[in-house]
Amino acid sequence: MRYLLSLLIIFICFSVTSLHGQSLIDEKIQKIELEQNKSSLFQFYLDEPAKKILKLEYESDGKEIDGELSEDGKTVYLKDYKAKSRVKASVVYRTGKKDSFTKSSCYIDPVIPIL
Repeated sequence: MRYLLSLLIIFICFSVTSLHGQSLIDEKIQKIELEQNKSSLFQFYLDEPAKKILKLEYESDGKEIDGELSEDGKTVYLKDYKAKSRVKASVVYRTGKKDSFTKSSCYIDPVIPIL
């Protein structure tokens, strides 16, 4: 009987400790999500380095999006992007080739701040 009682107490202690640890992780995740909503900086990657962005707009309504190209030309950063929206982009690659394409929200990622 003592043995079972001891096992029960140990089990309860481990359960409480693990629940507390999970709540700390949940708090960190909420903090990161809140920070993402404040910055609302998103990104998508290009197949080859670009020299210039000609146009960025939402596919649904044609509203322009404020964005910029990374230094290496392989990433496009979107400011104030509405999540779950497709984006139409026109770019000029470093080779001189012009291209227009659409990026689904599946390929547009939030830029996560480093804590």
